[in-house]
Amino acid sequence: MEDSRSCNPLKIEPIRPGGGRVAGRVPDELGQEKEDEKTYNKHAVDKATRQIIMGYMRKYDEWRRWCETERERARFGYARAIDRREAGERRASEFAARMEAIDSDPKTKIVQALENARQEIGEKETMMREQRENLRLCVWLSCKEPRKHTFEKMQARFFLPVSERSFYRHKNQFFAAVKKYMEL
Repeated sequence: MEDSRSCNPLKIEPIRPGGGRVAGRVPDELGQEKEDEKTYNKHAVDKATRQIIMGYMRKYDEWRRWCETERERARFGYARAIDRREAGERRASEFAARMEAIDSDPKTKIVQALENARQEIGEKETMMREQRENLRLCVWLSCKEPRKHTFEKMQARFFLPVSERSFYRHKNQFFAAVKKYMEL
């Protein structure tokens, strides 16, 4: 029995579903796949990482309130100590240590990463500030609850100035930015 490649003098490979491309990879000269840097999904994030990020997004409001509460408690304790005219240096160093502990907490780092990535949404687009804020909100909601907040529903509600493809590109860029900031 002959090998199917031997009767194929041009060495044309069968067409794969998706037009020959599989998740941003193209075959090189030896038939091995390598990363194609000019693909539309260069910001794609794997499913497991997306699930982790979505879990963090669901906890975002709770953790943001926790960070604000802890900072206020640290400030209030420091202000109360100054009012009682306690040893200033000791209280200042305790305040600085407490603020450093809050800033180094994993919850605070996650909240900061989500906020930084959220600010990057639509930065390169030329649109009005209100439209950019609507785009950020829509991408955020779509990432947090994708089945509930689809592009069609967001477009009908907020009149987004971007196409569906561009919207999902922004969504992928958001996930990639969160991954970068969280060092996942």
